[in-house]
Amino acid sequence: VLSRDIGERPGRFYQYDLIDSLDSDQVVSLQLTNRLLAGPSGEGREALRFDLKGDYSLKRGRPGDLYSLINYSPDPAFSFYSEGDCDLDRLAWRSLSSSMVWHRPPFDFGLSHSYQRNESELLTPFVSLPLGRRWRLETRVAFNLKDDGLESREVSLWKDMHCWEGRFGVYHDRKETEVYLLFYPKIFPGRSLKIKSLID
Repeated sequence: VLSRDIGERPGRFYQYDLIDSLDSDQVVSLQLTNRLLAGPSGEGREALRFDLKGDYSLKRGRPGDLYSLINYSPDPAFSFYSEGDCDLDRLAWRSLSSSMVWHRPPFDFGLSHSYQRNESELLTPFVSLPLGRRWRLETRVAFNLKDDGLESREVSLWKDMHCWEGRFGVYHDRKETEVYLLFYPKIFPGRSLKIKSLID
């Protein structure tokens, strides 16, 4: 495996999800990782990250997949993230997702795009605005670009409760309508408790 990185130890490289299913003595794998830091040397935040990971099967005599990741955050008010999995043999994307968030107090705007080959392609804008000191209203709509239809809609109300964040919302898609209540404990990032009810 050939790897290149700027300012980061090899032990922190992204792990390639598909490498476990391949015979290592029959695959040549190449990884390229580049980072651009903003601010004083050694103290700057990561403003840009670009990763590429690909492989070539010696047994089959052809390339496999190419994984790409781009994370661009020039300042705290704007961020862009994109990652994809490309089939090099067919020169076609298997999956591709990207998102952009722009924070302009007191509003947050965002736009995300997701693509799954032979399945769906969605474009989802969202907006978040304050309702008082600790309340926020967020709404998002997902458009299906393959059939020019509306895929889903969601409206939610957020409440900052110091140690917790609460969220009450209504989600509706082509199959069902869901009313839910979510709690996020700030001491355990990424964890949540969800209570939901489906409406026929």
